[in-house]
Order: sequence, then C-alpha cells, then structure tokens
Amino acid sequence: MLYTVTFSLFLLIFKRVNNHHDFIFFIGVGLVSRFGLLLAWPGLSDDLYRFFWDGVIANQGVSPYAYTPSELMEQGAVVPTYLAETIYPYLNSKEYFSVYPPLAQLFYRSATFFTPDDIYQSAILMRIFILAAESGIIYLLLKLLPALKHPQKNALWYVLNPLVILEFTGNLHAEVIMLGFFLYGFWWLMKGRWLLFSALFAAGILTKLTIILLLPLFLKRLGIRRFVASTLIIIGLSALAYGSLGIFEYTGNYIKSVRLFVQTFEFNASFYYFFRWMGFKIFGYNMIYWIGPVLALAAGMGYGFMYILQYLNDKGIMVRALFIFTIMLLSSTTVHPWYLLLPLTFGLFSPYRYMVIWSFLITFSYLSYSSSPYQEWIWIVFIEYLLLGLVMLIEFKIIPWKKYFVFFENGD
Repeated sequence: MLYTVTFSLFLLIFKRVNNHHDFIFFIGVGLVSRFGLLLAWPGLSDDLYRFFWDGVIANQGVSPYAYTPSELMEQGAVVPTYLAETIYPYLNSKEYFSVYPPLAQLFYRSATFFTPDDIYQSAILMRIFILAAESGIIYLLLKLLPALKHPQKNALWYVLNPLVILEFTGNLHAEVIMLGFFLYGFWWLMKGRWLLFSALFAAGILTKLTIILLLPLFLKRLGIRRFVASTLIIIGLSALAYGSLGIFEYTGNYIKSVRLFVQTFEFNASFYYFFRWMGFKIFGYNMIYWIGPVLALAAGMGYGFMYILQYLNDKGIMVRALFIFTIMLLSSTTVHPWYLLLPLTFGLFSPYRYMVIWSFLITFSYLSYSSSPYQEWIWIVFIEYLLLGLVMLIEFKIIPWKKYFVFFENGD
C-alpha cells in the first residue's frame, strides 16, 4: 500500500514538473531521500549477508571462489566466530561458490575491512559507496540526456523512482556501481576517448557481468580496429582482476555457480513459467534443464538482431541496449526487482516508458516472501506480466490508446 502511494506521487510529480526551478528542486528531493536512508537496515533482501560473508572471508586471505560457505564452516578455524554464529545462519546460498566479480568483491572487502564483526556498520559503509555512485549517475544523466537530444526532465524517471531508491541505496545491490561505470565510459566515448571507455567498461563487467551484453553494440562506432583493441583491453583487465582472486585455479567453481544460477534458480519469470507449466502438462516434470538453454538461445538470436541493427545504423545505442536487456529479462528464469535498473535507465533515452510501469508491477513479487514456508504467488506473477504485456503492446502501437501517450507527453 505504501509503495503504491509513493509510486503514485512519483508519477504525479513528474507530470506536474514544468519548469527548471521545480526540476532542480525534485532532483534535490531524490538525493535527500537517498541520504535519508544512510542508517537504514536493508529490509527487502537478505543478499547483504553474502556480501558481508565474501568481504570478511576475502580479508582473511581466502578467495571467495575457492570454497562454499558450508565447506568453510566444516574447516572451522578459517571462519571468525561472528561470521559463523551471526551471519552463516542467514545465508541463502550456503552451498554455492561466490558469483560476484572482482570489483564487487573489492567493494565488499572495503566495507568490511574495519568492521568484520558488525554487519550493520559495514552496511553503512556500503551505502556510502552506493550514494557516491548514485550521485555520479544523476550528474551524468543531467549531462547525457541533453547531449543526446532527450529532455533533461527524463532524469526524474530515475531520480525519484521508488524502486531505484529502495533497491540500491536501500538494499545495497552493486548493479548501480556497474551502471555508473558504464555511463561514465559512454560519456568519454562521446568525447572520443575510447581508451577510457574501454577501461570503464571493463570496470562495469568486473562489478556485474551482465553489462558485457552491450559490448557488440559499439562495433560500428569504434570501428573494427579500435573495437578489437578495446575488446583486448577489456579482456586483459578482466583477466588481471580475476587472476588476483585466483580464478584460474577455481574456474570450475565459478562456472558451476553461474550454471546453477541459470539452470536452478526460479523467481518471477515470464515465458519460462509458461513453458514450465506446459512441460508439467505434457511430460509431468520440471524441464528447467532444457527450457533454460532454449530460452537463452532464443535470447541470443534477439541480441544478434539488435547488434546487426546497430551496425547497419549507428544511432540509438541506448534504445538497442533497452531492448537487449528487455529480451534478457523476459527470457530469464529469475527476475528480481533490482534487475530492472539498466533497462529502466536506458529507457530514459527513448520514447518508451514500459520499464517505468514494470518498476511498479515488479515490486509485488516481494509478496511471495510473506509466505511461510516460502511459496511463490504465481497469480501475482501472472498479473504482473499480463499488465506489462498490455503496456508494451500499447507502446509499440499494436493496441491504440491515445490517453497513455498523453500522460507521458512531457517526456520524449
């Protein structure tokens, strides 16, 4: 109820802002609302416990890719008492090796270095990093939007969006740091500084892997020679960073965890749930082992189509990026609310607003966690994707509804 009220106010504010003074005021409101969460405890996700675990273990000199938490607990001596007694019981991935890339690990190590026996203080330190990233992103949006001939007002779709505020400043997910690296790299690329772009793009990958999907979009803009050089720089920096954490010794562990994530985890999916239901009806069991790869193949074909379009017409990188991540989310077996950050931001550079609507609908997926024991509310997921599908059909003008576009007319 509170989220619905807050989101309604967010839409109303965007609709009513019509001068620069109001715009700057509400940019300030967005920043203040983030800094107001500095001392808050992340209440919507238990991922913080794994962030803390990885940071403390790495500071003990143990690679987070070497052992699962349960394996470390069996060894006993390596795990500090506070970690074993207070953190381990709350981990949601005791049997999995860490999947967080090196810069994310550095983020967790830095936040736990001085407070290895106090997760609350570490959360505050993590939030300071997040606040710095968010402030940088807002600044870059104010620069990039007019530079790419989009209304600066579109920045409010990011700055005031309750989902963005709750999931990143609130719940401390590192995707926002990845986004900051990408936008900063894109800014330098616009100025012709492709080496800086390459380094910052590598930093984004080393924070969260998914941004790698966008690299082929830059083939035309960089040219073949520079694209190859940029790719080699990105690979080299990534190899150095992963090597520093012993990834070449534990490659199998890392790949195993990534595969488990793709083939085992299920949450708030769209097409996957439909095909899973069909599998139960036809074959009588969950076919995730087959459905996941087939959906990944279909998504790969969609990505390829976007890459080809971008190569043929080097315009609208952000729009193609929006569609690439939309394809990724609709083909995934797991879609958490914070996964919407990248496409939501890319949508600011387009006339499409379906990600804004989705940022409201997806929050209701948290209702599943109110069940004890946990059981996903499939009817909530069905309503979410039904409404999202209708909105997308309206936006692509397959279903005519002029009032929808009138509401968003103050944007692009």
